[in-house]
Amino acid sequence: MQIQDIRNAVAEQRTVIDSAKTLLTSLHQRLEDAIKAEDPAALQALSDDIQANTTSLSAAVQENTPAVAAPPSAPSEPPAQPPTP
Repeated sequence: MQIQDIRNAVAEQRTVIDSAKTLLTSLHQRLEDAIKAEDPAALQALSDDIQANTTSLSAAVQENTPAVAAPPSAPSEPPAQPPTP
């Protein structure tokens, strides 16, 4: 891996993090507005959006998280001893 590849990956992470922050800030503001307005329809729409965004974000994280390899298992039998001359 080249240093530029690492820089690109870090920049991409920043973009994703900033997008998640924007999403959460927006959801928080919409929730506050719906509560102040005592608007059940707006609260339900917000709840639906949260569920959809959670599903989408979870899928994206899962798709972009490398699988962790299982550690090698220990041999069940000790190694054979070479014959003595």
